[in-house]
Amino acid sequence: MAENIQRLDLTGVEASASIRIRRDQSLKLSYTAIRGAQAPVAAPNSRYLFSFPSENGVATWEGGVARGIVARTRIGVLQRYGQSAYALWDASAAYTRSRLRPYIQLSNIANAYYQQIQGVVMPGRAYIVGLEAVTR
Repeated sequence: MAENIQRLDLTGVEASASIRIRRDQSLKLSYTAIRGAQAPVAAPNSRYLFSFPSENGVATWEGGVARGIVARTRIGVLQRYGQSAYALWDASAAYTRSRLRPYIQLSNIANAYYQQIQGVVMPGRAYIVGLEAVTR
């Protein structure tokens, strides 16, 4: 049976900045920090309450790299309550100048071991290669 959690206090900050490097490239930096406090709770779902990142810093670059090829890379460092900080690196590229658009997506490139919820191990390095068909 779910019940509301009383006496919960969350305080945080979120900031981001974007700059255009060139006409077709941009860089975004963002940071989030959150702190929480609560009185002792016996509710069974309270164990998930503080599994969110207490600190999260992300740098994202995206833009054109060649004629018709767009790319994106994202590096983030996360700190969760009661866990060690870890970094995640993702990247992708796609060709966008035809109706058939090949793409590749790489996730967790550094093969970081992490758990978003304690006891649930997230996937390691992975990739997706595909072809998107665009109808106009």
